[in-house]
Amino acid sequence: MAAVAMWAMACGGPSPSVWTSASSEDDGERPGTGSDDGPSESGDSDAELDTGSDVHTSRGIATTGGRGSTSGSGTTTSPWSTTSGSGGKDTEVADDGTSGTSGGTTDTGDGASADETTGPVRESPPPLHGERYPFPQNIDYPYGVRSSEIDSDHVRRWYDDWSQKYLQACNDNLRPGVDPLSTSLVEAQGFAMIAAAYMGDKPVLDRLYGYYQAKLTQAGCGLMGWKNNCGGFEDQGSATDGDIDVASGLLVAHWQWPNDGYDEKARAVLSALKRVIVDCGGTLALHPGCSGGRPWGGCDETDASYYSPAFFRHFAELTGDDTWAKLADDTHVIRDAAAHPSTGLVPDWQSVGGRAGAGSRKGYYSFDAIRVPFKHGLDYLWHGNERARAWCEKISSWAHGVGVGNIRDGYYLDGGVEGRNHNLATVGSLAVCAMANTQEIADAFVAESVRLRDDFWYSGYLGNLYLLAISGNMWTPEIVGH
Repeated sequence: MAAVAMWAMACGGPSPSVWTSASSEDDGERPGTGSDDGPSESGDSDAELDTGSDVHTSRGIATTGGRGSTSGSGTTTSPWSTTSGSGGKDTEVADDGTSGTSGGTTDTGDGASADETTGPVRESPPPLHGERYPFPQNIDYPYGVRSSEIDSDHVRRWYDDWSQKYLQACNDNLRPGVDPLSTSLVEAQGFAMIAAAYMGDKPVLDRLYGYYQAKLTQAGCGLMGWKNNCGGFEDQGSATDGDIDVASGLLVAHWQWPNDGYDEKARAVLSALKRVIVDCGGTLALHPGCSGGRPWGGCDETDASYYSPAFFRHFAELTGDDTWAKLADDTHVIRDAAAHPSTGLVPDWQSVGGRAGAGSRKGYYSFDAIRVPFKHGLDYLWHGNERARAWCEKISSWAHGVGVGNIRDGYYLDGGVEGRNHNLATVGSLAVCAMANTQEIADAFVAESVRLRDDFWYSGYLGNLYLLAISGNMWTPEIVGH
C-alpha cells in the first residue's frame, strides 16, 4: 500500500476543550532501576480539567490538513508523484479563510519550488520564534493516508493545556512533571522536547534542555538519571528510550533553527547513546539503560518501544554513522521476531531472538509496547519501510476488528484482554499505525483519538506526539520541501 501525496489543506470545525480529570497510580517497576514506565489508570472522557497555574502560553493558526490518497495496489510508488484532485488542482486555505487553487512558483524554504506541475503552493503561518517550519504544517506524508477527522486547533489546545498542567519551573529551567508533579521521568523529558520543537516553542525547549543537562549522571553512562526531581534524583541510572527522544527533539530543533547549535547538542547525546547499542550476532539492539555506569540487558532483555527507527535514519545522516541506519532496519527484525502471527501484538520486553518477557519483565502488550505502533509506524509514513507497513496493517486490522471503542491498555499476545482501561495512550499510538492501513480504519482510530481526553500524564505527554503525527505535523524538512 502506498500513498500519493496531494498536499491539500481544508478548513475544519472547532476543537473542544482537551483535558479531563483522572486518577492514576504510580508507576510499576522499571527494570534495572526499581521503577517502571507505565501508569495503570486511564481517565474519564467527560469531566473538565483545572489546568492550574500558567507556565507559558503560545499562539497558533488553526488550519486542517486534507487527506492523502492510497494507490490501493499494495506496491510502493514514488512518494513524491502528484495526483490531480476533482478539479485537477489542490486547494489551500487563504488567510481570510477562502480557498483557492495553487499556481505559479513558491520557494519552499529548502531550495525547492512548488508549482502546478510539482505541487501546490502552501502558505506557512508566521513563526513564533524564528522557526523555519511554524505550526501547523499540515503535510501529507509520502506514504500512508491521513485523516480529516482531526484539525490543528485540537493539537494546539492539547499542547497548551498540557504545558500549563505539567511543565514545572525549576530554577531557570523547566521540569516535566508527571504523577506526582514533583517527580520527573526521562521519558517525559523526551516526549516534551519533541513536542516543543515541532510546535516551534523555543523558550520552552531551551529551558527543558537546561534541565536535561543538569541531570546527566555517570551512573547513567553520561545520560539522564531517569527518575529525578528539582532537588536531586530518585534513581541516577539511565533509561535509553528517554534519551533517544531527547536526541530526536534536538534534531527537530536543528531543523527548526539550523544556526543555533542544536545539531551539536544532538550529536553529544547520540555519542553517549552509542554505548548502549549492542551487536547480537549481527543484529544491532539496545541496552535498555545503564546502572552503576554500565549498560544492562541487551540481547536477552530489550524493549521494542525504546526503538525509534524513523529518527534513527536521520541520526545516521546527522552523524555520518551508518550504525544508526542498521539499527533502524534491525528494529523491525527484532519486533517481528516477537510479534504474534495473527494479532501482531508485541510484548513489553523480549529477547532479540523473540522470546517474550525477560525474567520478571512483562511478556505481553502493556504500557511500554503500546508505544510501538507510533514509533515504528512513523518509519513507514516517513520512509516507506515495508516491514513497518506490513506490521502496522496487521495490528491495526486486528484492533479495528476488536472495535476502536473497545481497545484496552493491555493484551496477551493472542489477543486475550489483560488491561482494563480505554485511553489515548493506547488508541493514539494505533491511530498512527492505522495510517498504513485503509482510509476507513485510519479515520476510525483518528476520530476516537480526538474524542478521548483522559489526562493522566502518560496520555498527556504521548497525546502531543500522537496528535502531531496524525494531523500531519510531525514532519521532516524533506517532506515539507516536497
